[in-house]
Amino acid sequence: MNKKILVLFSVIFFMFLMPSVALAQNSSGWGILPSTENSYEDCKKKLQSSNNYDNETLACAIKTGEVHLSMLPYFVGYIIKFLLGIAGLISVMFMVYGGYQWVIAGVSEKQDAAKKTIWHALIGFVVVLISFAVVSIVQTIVTG
Repeated sequence: MNKKILVLFSVIFFMFLMPSVALAQNSSGWGILPSTENSYEDCKKKLQSSNNYDNETLACAIKTGEVHLSMLPYFVGYIIKFLLGIAGLISVMFMVYGGYQWVIAGVSEKQDAAKKTIWHALIGFVVVLISFAVVSIVQTIVTG
């Protein structure tokens, strides 16, 4: 019975990871590094005219191969924010899992374990939010 429930939740979870199924906005690419749909020539023009390293500019730098050392703090910040987003997603999943445990526990000692799971997931989520804020502040200070 538990195996069937696990398989069912896994299928539902992976279905909602796809943006088209979740009716979410489809990003320009999946991956840890930024990507762009601009052509090579458009990326060259963007790199020549821009001093601001947003995600689109970083993606153009990767596409054209014109990555400079001055872009390193932006790349590091982008990757850290990406990983913190994954950590936030995992903490929310544990909150849902704890809620599920609590619902099926009924009146038993398993309720305390479910409450602990939710509590620890909530602490993890707060840590992720604080980490995200610290990374954003440090990136702003470092990159000016």
